[in-house]
Amino acid sequence: MSKLLIVESPNKVKSIKGFLGADWEVAASVGHITTLASDGNENLGFEITEKSVVCRYVANGERGESVIKKLKGLASRADSIWLATDPDREGEAIAWHLQQQICGKKPIHRVTYTQITEAAVKAAIANPRQLDMALINAQRSRQCLDKRVGFKLSRIVQNGGGGKSAGRVQSAALQLLVARERQIENFKPVPYWSLSARYGEGFTASYLGSEAIAEVEAESAAVDDAADPAESGASEARQRVTSLAEADRLVGIACANPHRITECTSRNTQKAPPPALTTSALQQAAGVKYGFSSDRSMSLAQELFEGVPLPDGSRHGAITYHRTDSVDLSPEFCEEVRHWLSEQHPALVPTKTTKHKAKEGSQGAHEAIRPVEVKFTPEAMQSFLSDDQLKLYTLIWQRAVASQCAPAQLDKSRIVIQSGTTFWEARGSILKAPGYTTILSDLGGDTQLPAVQEGQALTVQKVWHEAKKTSPPGRFTEPSLVQTLERLGIGRPSTFANIIKTLKDREYVTFQKKSMVPTSLGMKTTDILAKVFPAVIDSKFTAKMETDLDLIAAGEKEWEQYLIAFDFKFFRPALLKAGIDIDAVEQPRAYAKSDVSCPGCSQPLSQVPYRKAQTFSSKPFFLKCMTCADLVMFWNDKAAKWLQKGESSGVPKTPGKLTTFVCQCCGKPLEEFAYSKEGASKLMLRCSGDCGKDPQKKELSVYFQSKKGGFWSFKLEAEPMTEKLAGSATKPAGRSKATSTKSPGRTTAPKKSKTT
Repeated sequence: MSKLLIVESPNKVKSIKGFLGADWEVAASVGHITTLASDGNENLGFEITEKSVVCRYVANGERGESVIKKLKGLASRADSIWLATDPDREGEAIAWHLQQQICGKKPIHRVTYTQITEAAVKAAIANPRQLDMALINAQRSRQCLDKRVGFKLSRIVQNGGGGKSAGRVQSAALQLLVARERQIENFKPVPYWSLSARYGEGFTASYLGSEAIAEVEAESAAVDDAADPAESGASEARQRVTSLAEADRLVGIACANPHRITECTSRNTQKAPPPALTTSALQQAAGVKYGFSSDRSMSLAQELFEGVPLPDGSRHGAITYHRTDSVDLSPEFCEEVRHWLSEQHPALVPTKTTKHKAKEGSQGAHEAIRPVEVKFTPEAMQSFLSDDQLKLYTLIWQRAVASQCAPAQLDKSRIVIQSGTTFWEARGSILKAPGYTTILSDLGGDTQLPAVQEGQALTVQKVWHEAKKTSPPGRFTEPSLVQTLERLGIGRPSTFANIIKTLKDREYVTFQKKSMVPTSLGMKTTDILAKVFPAVIDSKFTAKMETDLDLIAAGEKEWEQYLIAFDFKFFRPALLKAGIDIDAVEQPRAYAKSDVSCPGCSQPLSQVPYRKAQTFSSKPFFLKCMTCADLVMFWNDKAAKWLQKGESSGVPKTPGKLTTFVCQCCGKPLEEFAYSKEGASKLMLRCSGDCGKDPQKKELSVYFQSKKGGFWSFKLEAEPMTEKLAGSATKPAGRSKATSTKSPGRTTAPKKSKTT
C-alpha cells in the first residue's frame, strides 16, 4: 500500500474504493476522532485569558481511541495521506485533527468534492490543496462558544429547576416556540363577517369595500397581483365587516341595487420556476410534502450523497453535497439539463439559462443540491432506492431540473362590480403554457371567469354573509421553524436538524400531530433564562454570533481575539450584571445518601433521581459518587443489586424462542425477546449469537415489531439492504426483496433461512 485516503463516513468507503486502484487504501474517521477535553476551569477543556485561547483535545471516547489506533496503523504503512473529509467547517476541522493525530511527518493532501462519482473524486485527487485554517478556526470558535455559553447557562437553568441544558442556539429556538405558545394562550378571537355574491353568469365575487375604499383597494390589488400565484377568485384585500348589523346593511344594499361591472381586466403573466434546493429548503419541502423530520431528511440525503446502486450498474453518490445555502448550479449541470430537455421536453427549454438570486447572507460555498446525473430520473431510480430515499430524491431532481425550465405562462383576470355604495371583486387565472410545471406541479387549479364587459349588468342569484372569527397564530411545525430560524439567522442550515433534535431530546417540546408544542419544562427553562440572562434567547444576539463566525471562516476576523473580546467584554460583564459569579465553583446539589459505599473511596453514594421513568430499573434514582465523579451505579432488577456501567449482572441470559429468520451479520437464527416500554409489552427479534455485543453489528441484528405486523430495523430503515441474507443464493441487481413496500422506508424481518 502506498496511498491512504481518509473519509468521514464508513458508507463512503465502498463507493470510493471502486474508483481507485489497488495501490489505494480507503478508510473512515467515523466523524470526529477528537473532542475538547473535560478538564480545567468548569471542565471546559480550554482557557481564555486576555492574551490567548488554549484548547486541549482528547480522543472522542473509546470509539475515537479505536479509530485513531487503526488509522495510525494504516498511516504508518502509507507513503502519502489524502484527507477527504466533508467540504465544510466540521470536515476541515476533522482533517486538521487527523493531521495532528495520525499523519506524523508523512506528506498530506487535502481533497474535497461535492459529489461522490469517479470523475469528481479523481479530479479532487488531481487538485489537492492545503488545509484551510480559517475554516478550522471558525469551527474551533463555534465549539468553544457553545461550550462556554452552554455549560454556564445549563447550570443556571438546572439550579433554577429548569431543564438539562441551555445554549446560544437551542435556547433562542426554544424562545420562538414559547413566545408563539403564549401568543396563542393570550389570543382573544374577534368576530367578523365575510360577504359574497353569486351571479347567474357563473362566478362568485367577494365584498371588496365601500366606494371610498374601492379605488385604493383596486390599485393595491393590481400591484400585488403581479407577484401572487394563481389562487382562488376571492381577493386577499377584501374588506372585513366587524358587526352583524353592518353585514346585514351591506347585504341589504347589494340586494336592493343592480350589479354592474366597473372594471374588467385580463393580462398575461409569467411565473418563474423556483430555484434548486438548499439545505433548509430541502428540510422544509420534505417536511411539508412527506412529514419528514429535519433529522430524517438529512439522514436520507446523507445516504443519497454517500452512494447507492444506480441503473447503469455502478454505485456512487446520487446527489451533490447536501449542506449548502447556495441556489446556484454548475454551468455543466445547467447545460446537461438543457440537452436533456431538448430531447425529452423541447417546449420547456428556456430562451436563456435561468439564474436565481441567492438570499442575503448566504455563503455560496457549494452549489445547490442536485442529482449527480439528470438522466437518472425518479422513474429510473425507483427500483434502486427505498421508498423514503426515492421521495427525497424526487424532490431534489424535480426542483433542480425545473429550475432550468421555461417559466409558466398565465392569463390573470379581474372583475370589479358595483352595487350601490358597495364594491365586489372576482379573480381568475388560467394556465396557458405549463412551462416548468410540467416537471414540478406547484400551481393550483384554474379559476376561469366568464367573458364579460365593462358596464355589463349581472344577474344576481344570491347575496349572503358568513360569520367567522379571527384565528390565533399557528404553532410552528418543523418546516416553519426551520424557515424562521433561517430568516432570523439563528444557527446555520447544517445545524437546523440538530437544533430541533436537541429540543426533542431535552423534552422541551412535544408534538400534537405535526405542531411543535413547548412543554412546561421548556417554558420554565425559557422563563429562567429570560429573567437571568435574556440576551441568550434574543435572536439578534445569536444571529450576530453566526455572522462573526462566518467572518472568521472567510479569514476576515481573528478567532482568538474574537473569543477573548466576547468573553471579557460581553459574557463576563453580562453574568456579573445578572449576579452570577463567573469564577464561582459550582456546588454539587445536596442529594440523599444511600447505604451503598463507593468501591473507590468508601464514601456513601448519593441518590440522583432520574428525570423520567426507566424501563430497566424499578428504582427512581441511580447512585453517584460525588468524590469519584465518574463512578455511577444502576439498580438491576434481574440481579437485584447495584451494578457499575458495563458490569455483568451474573444472571445467565435466558435464551429466547428461536425463529426461522437469520441474522444477516452472522447467519445464526434470530430469537424472540420480550421487553416492556412505557408500560406496554413489546417483542423484538435479535441475534441469538454475539452480534448484539458489537456496536457496529447491533443495529443490523435487531428487529422491532411494527403496529401493522412484521418487524423492522432502525439501521435498515436508513440503509436498505442491497444483498440477500444468509442462506440466499443470489444477489439482486436493485433493492433487496427484504425491503418492505407496505411500510415506506422500513425493512421487514429477513427471509426464512434455507439452512435452519
